[in-house]
Amino acid sequence: MRNIQTREGFEFWDKLNALPRYAFLLSPSGNSVQKFEDQAMGNWIDVHEAQKVVDQAQDDINQFRSERDALQQRLTAADEQIDRLSPRHTEQPEGKRERFEKWVMATKHPVYGFLDGRSLARGDDRTGYADEYVQGLWVAYLAFGAEQPAPVAVVLPERKSVNTHNSHDWDEGHTDGWNAYDAELKRLNPSL
Repeated sequence: MRNIQTREGFEFWDKLNALPRYAFLLSPSGNSVQKFEDQAMGNWIDVHEAQKVVDQAQDDINQFRSERDALQQRLTAADEQIDRLSPRHTEQPEGKRERFEKWVMATKHPVYGFLDGRSLARGDDRTGYADEYVQGLWVAYLAFGAEQPAPVAVVLPERKSVNTHNSHDWDEGHTDGWNAYDAELKRLNPSL
């Protein structure tokens, strides 16, 4: 973080700007060049002095990088330990993955409709999916343990019969519609 008042974050910039600046003049005879210190108009600094400042900055950068790398290793080790201790890893992941893939292929997804097998291509790390939509479904599936719910008994009303004694066109249309719905439901779900 840089702070203009305290000059925090400007240390190396200030060191470079504090180096003496030089200007060069060609002698009137044109045979020589004179170097003189000129902070106001000089655009030249001594390369060796500038290199010292840059070396200090690079040393600090290297130290920060090694500290970052050590922290990343600790974080990775902690993540791996959490994964090993997590109860969701006690199941066989192959069985869960197979159930997930069957569900993905059998489900009509909003916007996308039915997906084809290409959507199940694995990503670069081989644990996820290359398709972002399917990867999002997989992460949610793992996080929330989206197992199939246990089957429940469904009780549906009986088929309607037409009341021929006091029938109206509306009653007959309603009965025909209900019976068509009931037939289609049973065709799609033979166990009902």
